[in-house]
Parts: sequence; structure tokens; C-alpha cells
Amino acid sequence: EASGDSWRLSSVSRSRSNASSTLDASINEAILGTWRCVETFGLEEFLKATGVGIFQRKLAMAAAWPVWDFSAEGKVIKFVNHSAIGDLFEDIPLGKEYEWKDGHKNKLTCKAAWKASADGGCLTINRSGAIGSYKEERTVSGTRLTFLLTHGTGVTWGRCFERVA
Repeated sequence: EASGDSWRLSSVSRSRSNASSTLDASINEAILGTWRCVETFGLEEFLKATGVGIFQRKLAMAAAWPVWDFSAEGKVIKFVNHSAIGDLFEDIPLGKEYEWKDGHKNKLTCKAAWKASADGGCLTINRSGAIGSYKEERTVSGTRLTFLLTHGTGVTWGRCFERVA
């Protein structure tokens, strides 16, 4: 496992440094790299509020916490969520609408934006589809990334990550 992590970390580090000419420098410094989940909050309440049954909730609550990789290719942020159900990939073009399928194959229409701040920034993705509307916020402050998912009804859950590379 350690050698697999080393390969991934060095691969992401290369992508991070190669992206400087195409993405805004504030994005390169803030979000690109590898992040390890260190805390999850509000998940069970979110799942209950959105109608997820007890069996699926128990599975979600017991799942291993993810590692996230962000790299860049041209003007697209490439995101990999190393999750309990496998690796989930997303190409995130900033400022334009795109389609994406989640881990359960639900088709979503998405639009992403980056807003820089003094110590990082926030990647916001608005998503909508047959399963509902969601807003994802990934806020970077120094070496900490906070993820917050808000359902169209207002219920939220989130995770906190620390930078690995």
C-alpha cells in the first residue's frame, strides 16, 4: 500500500507543478495535491433526511474514509476520490456547465467555480439531476480542506481533510 501511495503522491505532485501555466496560480497552490480525510460530520442525519434506509446508512457510516487527489490538465481540475466503493473520477472545467455521473450512475448537470482567499480558496460545484439538487463546497485554508455537501432541502454533511502532498 505504501508504494502505491508513493506513486500516486509523486504523480499528483508532478501534475501540480505542471499546471502552473494553465490554471490560476491560487488554485495550484491551494487545492492541487493529495488530501486524507480526518473527520466526518453530519452524515447519518443527512442520509436520514434524504430518505436513505437504515441498511444503506449503516454501510455508509462504516465505510473507510477517503483520500482525495486533485491535479490539473489544461484548464480542467482532475479529481479522484479514492473511496470505499472504488476510485471515482471527475474532470471539473471551471465556469462552464458539464455532465457527470456519480458513483451510483446518477446523471447530474454541474457547474463549478473557484474563489481564491488569502489562505486558500473555495471550489464550489452546483449539481442537479433526477435525484435532487446539491451544492458542494471544498474550502481550503492552509493545509486543511473542509468539504460541505448541502442538499436542496438545506440539510448538510461534511468531511475535513489534511494535506498529504
